[in-house]
Amino acid sequence: MIGDVLFFRKTNSWISKLISNVTKGEYTHVGLIISFDESTGVATIIESNRFIETRITTIIIDDNYSVFSTGDKPDKQRDMIVKYATDSLGTKYDYFHVLGLAISLLFERDRCGFFNIKNRIICSELIDLAYFKAGVKRNHDINLGNITPMELFEVYDLKEIRKGA
Repeated sequence: MIGDVLFFRKTNSWISKLISNVTKGEYTHVGLIISFDESTGVATIIESNRFIETRITTIIIDDNYSVFSTGDKPDKQRDMIVKYATDSLGTKYDYFHVLGLAISLLFERDRCGFFNIKNRIICSELIDLAYFKAGVKRNHDINLGNITPMELFEVYDLKEIRKGA
């Protein structure tokens, strides 16, 4: 599970409901799994989330989460994915990027790099860039780093490997 993606089904806040409605999907947030304890169901993840800097945290995988994978990754590739994510620790959240994504989705416009601030990051950007830089096969190069959590399914061949508790 190291290097796999933990998808969040958050519906307890207005922002999560807004994200779900705008992206037309059930998942509103993602994190990168860097360790997993099978006996407790606790995953350690790296996440970029609003109101915090990119950080390491733990999550008990229950019905609000699902784990998706691109399949077996060689150790070197998995290490590169984790290294990129680890290098992003402490990076501030990019609210402007979220605004740009929302505008492009609501008005069905092309993505604009103008909204993506350098040295700031959102959750799906963290996963996309970590996978891309580690050489995980991406289905196309459109909107690299400029995608929503639900769009990760379009650009990577993700398969569910664990659903909640």
